[in-house]
Amino acid sequence: MIGVTYLALAITGLLWGGIYLLMAEGLNLIYGVMKVVNVAHGDFIVVGGLFAVTLFATWELSPLLSFLASGLLLFALGACVQAGVLERLHLGEAQGELRTLLATFGLSYMISNAAFLIWGAQFQSIPVLQGSLRLGALSIPEGLLALAGIALAIALGVQVWLTRTLTGRMVRATAESELGAAACGLDTRRLRVVTFALGSAMAGAAGALTIALIPFQAVSGPLLTVQAFTVIALGGLGNYTGALLAALVIGLTQVWTSFFFGSGVAAAVIYAVFIAVLVFRPQGLLGRAGRILRCPSPRSPLPAISLLGGGFRCPSPRTPLPAISLLGGGFRCPSPRTPLPAVSLLGGGFRCPSTGCPPAACAWSGRLRRCSSSPAWP
Repeated sequence: MIGVTYLALAITGLLWGGIYLLMAEGLNLIYGVMKVVNVAHGDFIVVGGLFAVTLFATWELSPLLSFLASGLLLFALGACVQAGVLERLHLGEAQGELRTLLATFGLSYMISNAAFLIWGAQFQSIPVLQGSLRLGALSIPEGLLALAGIALAIALGVQVWLTRTLTGRMVRATAESELGAAACGLDTRRLRVVTFALGSAMAGAAGALTIALIPFQAVSGPLLTVQAFTVIALGGLGNYTGALLAALVIGLTQVWTSFFFGSGVAAAVIYAVFIAVLVFRPQGLLGRAGRILRCPSPRSPLPAISLLGGGFRCPSPRTPLPAISLLGGGFRCPSPRTPLPAVSLLGGGFRCPSTGCPPAACAWSGRLRRCSSSPAWP
């Protein structure tokens, strides 16, 4: 019986890890592309959950279906926030990150107060699949199994979209180097809007699924934001595989600690593990530390910078900007007449442009865009 109990705890912890992954994956996606910590992310989760409560109370729509409606609502809200607010804050300037923090902090208060006026201050939840699935002596909650399965499917679907589709690869390219993506003719502004909207939609879907397991109220947003940020920081900021591993670790830690010591101790243990990882491995479980490498040549205009262990190389003294290597792409711009650095993104094999073309020719995802004879974009 002890073995069956421990197996049930392990399965339950993994299922809760799927829920935490969906809660954090949207925030991780937004940070990975725009390096913006959305302080209002937890409030987006709350709105998605409370909207699902409204759909359940009005049409008895189960969260197994209403998460789609919550995702669409938050997709539209996220697109409006990014296009109407964050795009106007000049993120590339020195105070860009501080501005986004202040803007999303104020947005968090606006959303939580609006949710308070609409749904009130009481805790709310949705009763769904409250039985247990029995496999011999093993008992697994049906609601947790179904909702965690959907959460994992959504998170993995977004990961497949990022790695297997053209738009997803564009998003990843922008995340690695916005300069390189813009040099290849990608509309980085539209990609930022799509990314923020998609991250918000994942938050809305997570809220609709989570509220059937954890009751929350209109002002629960900050707590959910902290939990989501803990997952992505523990796994490595912007690292999707690391977020999956961190979510599973947190789910298992919470379930096992709650079983042996109670739920009050579980929260403290999770943050103790988080602090320990930050002390001994600040880049997270699967993050890669960056290094700043100085160019030996006194004529080099800028230092070569190594990010994420990508092995940046120093530019030629005649190169106006340093050649940039990301994720081991090994980029070089040998020609002194190259006006822009050749950029290697996600193993796409970017090549330096011909000397007669001002923009960089892009070989991206196996598709080489060559410059025409005219000085215009290809």
